[in-house]
Amino acid sequence: MGALVWWLAACCLVRAVAAGNPDAKRLYDDLLSNYNKLVRPVVNNTDVLRVCIKLKLSQLIDV
Repeated sequence: MGALVWWLAACCLVRAVAAGNPDAKRLYDDLLSNYNKLVRPVVNNTDVLRVCIKLKLSQLIDV
């Protein structure tokens, strides 16, 4: 589950950087070109998936 949180954080970071940098946008597009919203990282499709994201005020100010 920790890996999922890191993956989501990395995607958000790449997305923010990609807005101003064409190379970063290309990387973002390449990484998420085969992304499927319907795929969930659980064994049983009815299992609950809990995602926790923590932010500090300093992280919000840097954005």
